[in-house]
Amino acid sequence: MLASKYKIGDFDRTVTFQEKVIVENDFNEDEVQGWQNIATDPTVPAKKEESGIARLGDERYEADKLTEIRTTIFTVRYRSDITELNRLYDDDGLIYDIISINETVRRRFLEIKGRTKQEYQT
Repeated sequence: MLASKYKIGDFDRTVTFQEKVIVENDFNEDEVQGWQNIATDPTVPAKKEESGIARLGDERYEADKLTEIRTTIFTVRYRSDITELNRLYDDDGLIYDIISINETVRRRFLEIKGRTKQEYQT
C-alpha cells in the first residue's frame, strides 16, 4: 500500500479551475476576453494550507493602492489538464493565479501554489 501524508478527509474545501477565453481582435491579435471553467471536472475537493508567511501575507503598493498579496497552497487529486496558465477560485470566493504545480506521491496528488491580491479600501 502506498503511504501518503494526505488523507481524503483533509480535503474539506472546493476549488474551481478556470482557463482564459481568447478571441481575435480587429488587428488579428489574440486578446483575453475573460475566464471560463475548464471543460472536465472544473470543481474538485481540495486541501487549503496557509502557514507561516503565507498566512501573514505581504503588503505593497501597486498602482498607488495598498494591496495585500497572499500565497496559499492547495492540494488536489492528480490531474494532467492543469497548468500555470490556469487560475482557480476557492469556496471563499478568492481568485488565485497559479504560480507553480508540484506532483506528489507518484501522481496521486498535486500541490498548487496560488497567489491572490486584494486592494485595501481607503
